[in-house]
Amino acid sequence: MPEDKTAHNIYDRIFRENANHIFIALIQHFYQLDVKSFQVIDPKFPSTSDNEVDHLYRIIPNIGYEHIVHVEFQATNDPEMLARMQEYHAKIYKKFKLPVKPLVINLGDRPFTVASKLKDPEIFRGYDIIDLFSLSTEMLLNLQMPGAVILAILGNYEKEQLETVLGAIVEKLRKLVTTEKEMTRFVNQLFYLSRLRKFEKETKEKLEEMLIEIDIKNDFYYQQGNREGKAEGRVEGKEEGRAEGKEIGIDLGAQIIILYNKGESAEAIAKKLGISVLQVQSIIKRYSED
Repeated sequence: MPEDKTAHNIYDRIFRENANHIFIALIQHFYQLDVKSFQVIDPKFPSTSDNEVDHLYRIIPNIGYEHIVHVEFQATNDPEMLARMQEYHAKIYKKFKLPVKPLVINLGDRPFTVASKLKDPEIFRGYDIIDLFSLSTEMLLNLQMPGAVILAILGNYEKEQLETVLGAIVEKLRKLVTTEKEMTRFVNQLFYLSRLRKFEKETKEKLEEMLIEIDIKNDFYYQQGNREGKAEGRVEGKEEGRAEGKEIGIDLGAQIIILYNKGESAEAIAKKLGISVLQVQSIIKRYSED
């Protein structure tokens, strides 16, 4: 994903919209699975105070490797203890980038009877990678899901084959998509995905040649980027105006999002704009949820 937050949000939205179409097809192909059924699960988790760890010790032994010892105190048999320790382990490793040795000290008067070890399939040992650029365009084009078919633009082919690939994608979309509205949506998404390979100019020209209009001016992503671009221009104008003793008006929310996208904290933005941190956080929250 691109590092620019605005661009990241665009691609993230495309993939979220097509989640059912894209990922289950790739998962079946990559793992050679015959999926009986599947359910999309909400990936958001609540943030609660019980996620705090008890004690951490950074150990540098005379012999052996530097590591973290994580100590938790527990007085009862908690059936969620193993899951909690696994969650803590991930957070500790993410922060310190050191091996973690978890230890639970039983404060009760009876032995623990709950599980303390993960089974092999439950252990995180790393992750698999699907390189879209190495996937066969033919395989992607053979999928029966429009959201997966457009990924062929990111597949394995030479740049000289781009026109052929685009033509095949559009023809497949015409077979799979039944409404003009849906066709417009997938074509717009195809155009945005082409930017990941710096093919947007060629893609636009090919689609126009095929008498397919890219309706980006009425597209959410285009409008969002256009609004932010105009807002950023006004911010620059305002800063220049201040230097000349002038004041140029600007939408406060747009200023907040521009500064946020540049990596500034809510506290820094609030101080710069002379408003409360809560106001800034509220705007950022709404923007992130859009």
